[in-house]
Amino acid sequence: MSIEQTSQLLQLILNSVLMLTTCVVIWGVLTVRHIAIHHRLRGLNQEYFELLNHAVMLRGDRLHQIRNQLQQFRQRYQTIYLSLLTLYGAVLFLSISAFMIVLRSLLNWQWLITGSLLLFALGTGAMLVGIGLALLDFYRSRQTMVEEMSWVLGLGEDVMDLKLAKTPRTARSGTSSGAIVRKPTKTVEMVSSQR
Repeated sequence: MSIEQTSQLLQLILNSVLMLTTCVVIWGVLTVRHIAIHHRLRGLNQEYFELLNHAVMLRGDRLHQIRNQLQQFRQRYQTIYLSLLTLYGAVLFLSISAFMIVLRSLLNWQWLITGSLLLFALGTGAMLVGIGLALLDFYRSRQTMVEEMSWVLGLGEDVMDLKLAKTPRTARSGTSSGAIVRKPTKTVEMVSSQR
């Protein structure tokens, strides 16, 4: 083997090891995300069954929201699971590719380089698909968060409407007759601007 062939083999090994390391880091991050979604699903299931067993104010509204969230989290869970499986495949392809390059340095079989490059391309493609699925999950997580925040903000408005409905009109208006007094701020401004 010449010096040029040796340097090419070393570059191929470094490329495979670098891609393998990148893939393992991404896999680790997605595993943590997968576990977090799993725990959130379990918590939502527990809350759903507690609401079914107990009479709670705004129960129907919350049950509807939890059903929607459970469906969204199941889809996200499946997406992350597919992403992890794809990354497992990428790790496998990249590991075999690196092994084939090392084996080529020991044996003078030319087909090992071709096979290694093919597995390297497959591993890189699988890693890109896994990253794409993870990005899809990130997009879906934003959608879930926006829906939950709008529900919480809507709940606050419902509570304020409920409080206003319970207070007597005289307390709201400040008069004893119960009539609502309007302040003519706009008309005074308009009259003063016409002068």
